[in-house]
Amino acid sequence: MSFPIGPFEKYSRNPILRPDPTHDWESAFLYNPCATVVGGRVAMLYRAQNAAKVSSIGLAWSRDGYNFERRPEPVLVPTEPYETPGGCEDPRVVHVGDTYYLTYTGYDGKHALLCLATSKDLVNWTKHGPLFPDFRDFGHLSRAPWSKSGAILATPIDGWYWMYFGESWIYWARSRDLIAWEIADTGPTPPGPVARVDDVTFSPTTARYVRLLGVTPLTAYGYSVYEMEVRNGASGANLARGEAATASSQSLPATNAVDGDYSTRWAVSAGDRGRADSWLSVDLGETTTVDRVAVYWEAATALVYRVQTSTDGTRWTDVATYDVSTQDDGVVARPVFDFEDQRLEPGPPPILTRDGKILLVYNGQTTGAGGFPKNSYSSGQMLIDPANPKVALARLERPFIAPSTGDEQNGQVNNVVFSEGLVEFRGTYFLYFGMADSVLGVATWKP
Repeated sequence: MSFPIGPFEKYSRNPILRPDPTHDWESAFLYNPCATVVGGRVAMLYRAQNAAKVSSIGLAWSRDGYNFERRPEPVLVPTEPYETPGGCEDPRVVHVGDTYYLTYTGYDGKHALLCLATSKDLVNWTKHGPLFPDFRDFGHLSRAPWSKSGAILATPIDGWYWMYFGESWIYWARSRDLIAWEIADTGPTPPGPVARVDDVTFSPTTARYVRLLGVTPLTAYGYSVYEMEVRNGASGANLARGEAATASSQSLPATNAVDGDYSTRWAVSAGDRGRADSWLSVDLGETTTVDRVAVYWEAATALVYRVQTSTDGTRWTDVATYDVSTQDDGVVARPVFDFEDQRLEPGPPPILTRDGKILLVYNGQTTGAGGFPKNSYSSGQMLIDPANPKVALARLERPFIAPSTGDEQNGQVNNVVFSEGLVEFRGTYFLYFGMADSVLGVATWKP
């Protein structure tokens, strides 16, 4: 098996499971199933909702991968404060040794937290609580803490188990024992609503003007900065505070970025959101020596930008280039292609290819770029380097499975194919997915 896997063919009799009105806990919607092979059967764990949209996790069994017999009672229900009232959502399971490890989302109605549970039999589960209780997912900064969608590679690499998670970008975590997980150390939590803080240093230079010049925006919203600080030395005074600031355009004033207030910000004009080389400049008032800039970004951040200095505000010299992709910030992948330009979310637990690479099926949501239906979800594939599991090597430019049928295009959330289960069973790969957040489907590929 090599990258990419497929092509997958959707089962002609989808959906394979629908809500059951005789069971209140799964009477309204079923979606986002995971799966594992146990002996000669496929075990499927799936998210179910009742009319109040409280989520529980159910269990069903199949001898052929298509026809499932479900348990009448859920195997995981909300019991903890971090799961109430929203419930237990979006399971993903791996079997290591004699233990099943289940990641799921606990939702208290305000915060989503990635949680872990373990079991010996898929029925009786021990909850281990939220894995990253303070994590700030880039796409949900206003609702932080927020973390979801943990996909564990069941094969350790150099003594570490790796997990990929997130609901905007794909982040990494690793563990020695599958219970205690560590993530990248990204420093202190940024103040207030700040999404990211870049500390950019360079050789001491003489300047009166300092400018941020965009090269590549990270989102479709251009650039927005809460605060731009300029110093000489780590303990030096902020030379930019209260000084005159200008910008290539503004929907919020440039002066907000030098007022010392981390709740006010500069933003490019709506018409300039697509402009890559937008800029923000501060006049320090006099020529002085500087050697660092700190940039406090709103979610509209730059992937790549330059720091420039000038003595006259006309002739500029590049003193530093900041490229987010070169930073060890815990991010494995950010949106690149049209079908995923709004967010990325890991799908089933990753698998190893024939040559030992890590293959991750993931889900992408689009803004509607490239002709894809706005806000639709479809699934892609990504290859990750086992020599450095923090790095994505390649991914498909287009989804390998996308909404195309009525049950995928119309439901609780329209235009959704959301893959969470992938197993090899009797020589065939079975991909299990949610259809419009309402019912469950499967697609198959026989190598």
